Amino acid sequence: MQVLDEVYGQFEISDPVLIELLNSPSIGRLKGIRQYGLPPNYSLLKSFTRYEHSVGTMLLLRILGASLAEQVAGLLHDVSHTAFSHITEFVFHRDRPTQDERHMWFVLSSELPAILLRYGLEPKLIADLPHHTLLEQPSPSLCADRIDYTLHEYALDTYNGTLNLLLRNLETRDGRIVFRTPHAAEIFGMMYLDYNINRWGSAEQIIRQHLLAKAIRIGLDDGTISLDDLFDVDDLVLQKLTHTKNPAIRATLDLLSKDFELEFDEKNPEMSVPCGFQYVDPEVLFRKKVRKLSSINSYFAQTLAEKKQYRRQLNVRIHPKSTILKVAN
Repeated sequence: MQVLDEVYGQFEISDPVLIELLNSPSIGRLKGIRQYGLPPNYSLLKSFTRYEHSVGTMLLLRILGASLAEQVAGLLHDVSHTAFSHITEFVFHRDRPTQDERHMWFVLSSELPAILLRYGLEPKLIADLPHHTLLEQPSPSLCADRIDYTLHEYALDTYNGTLNLLLRNLETRDGRIVFRTPHAAEIFGMMYLDYNINRWGSAEQIIRQHLLAKAIRIGLDDGTISLDDLFDVDDLVLQKLTHTKNPAIRATLDLLSKDFELEFDEKNPEMSVPCGFQYVDPEVLFRKKVRKLSSINSYFAQTLAEKKQYRRQLNVRIHPKSTILKVAN
């Protein structure tokens, strides 16, 4: 089976379990779920799908020499996402399990265990994400998941020598992913930081996600959509929301479809939402030891310290413009 990826290129996949999983309904559904959750006509950002990210994570693990079991875990690690990805976590807050918390249940409740058992793989072990140390690590460490979605983000705009430089400077040590050089580690660390602040974690992106979450919450309350719908694909749920007669949903989606400006207002905000800070402090080989980049690179350490002050509670007022949002191609 030929697999072509934007970041890693073309691969021949011959493992029967991977081929069957790639053709399974659970993996196929991810083609209809966008990485950032927001549909293109409501977002300023280009995007890719959870399917592309999942396949990319599997391929990265393959490049790094991970076991077949860990490649399988990488391919399946996002199957438990609802439509609109993490946006539904803004809908439910802590009332329902997060994507990571429901992952085991979702995998075991799907068609996937039968496939895994057919090839001698234990479903509970595959679905135990912390067990796979190349795939997942606690923040802010490197892991295949974080590396892949960052590189796919980069590839949306350009493909040049930077991707090749980063990939050829990755290796594994004691079940962890590390960079071979401080230079490559700094490029990746600064790239991740930039994307968190200016792209997927920008103030406007977060506000847009919370606006869509508001529309989804109203739709669940009035029966426009159901909980089961959220385990389908983005476009199915969006179609139901856009065809509703509920004026609150229609007004929220209309606002999302337009360009707008944000005014930061601490005293009398129209919206007040939490705004976390994510970063990666890459592990790197330095003088024959594995070190955190921040411990050997004072510029990176200082930048991290400064940027951590950037994130706060977002208290804003929204000023919509009459122009329709220009969708990124």
